[in-house]
Amino acid sequence: MPLAVLALARWARSARPAWYLLGAAVTTGVGARAYAWLVHDHGAFAAEVYYSSFCRSDELLFGVAIAMLRNFHEDLFDRLMRHGNVLLAGGLGMATALLVCISNNLPTPFLAAAFGFSLVAASFAVLTCAALSSNCLLNRIRVPGAASLAL
Repeated sequence: MPLAVLALARWARSARPAWYLLGAAVTTGVGARAYAWLVHDHGAFAAEVYYSSFCRSDELLFGVAIAMLRNFHEDLFDRLMRHGNVLLAGGLGMATALLVCISNNLPTPFLAAAFGFSLVAASFAVLTCAALSSNCLLNRIRVPGAASLAL
């Protein structure tokens, strides 16, 4: 997916087709979870809903979105990076609220299963952006071995 998005963005005159492809991929993940929930089991953590690669690609997709922001929308990315601690607070609040909702099947079990994991992935993308910001507390924490693992 990352290579396809980069190739599409380089080939096209703008990054817009790559954003459409990314949106379609996230929508496909939501659809796959909805289908698995309806057909197989009525729980957000059912094996077909939770473990399927199609259903759990959101983490990768939102990582690609961060890379696209950084490479194709530098002004917007730079503005976001100025607000690292705001991103941290928002990401933590969003992730906490969404995890509570998913674990309690709120607002409905179907919505929690279909949309919840995409929203959690988005909240962790916000936390990742916070960690990338030099203005954020997370950016100052060093985890031994993390840099070499990331490379």
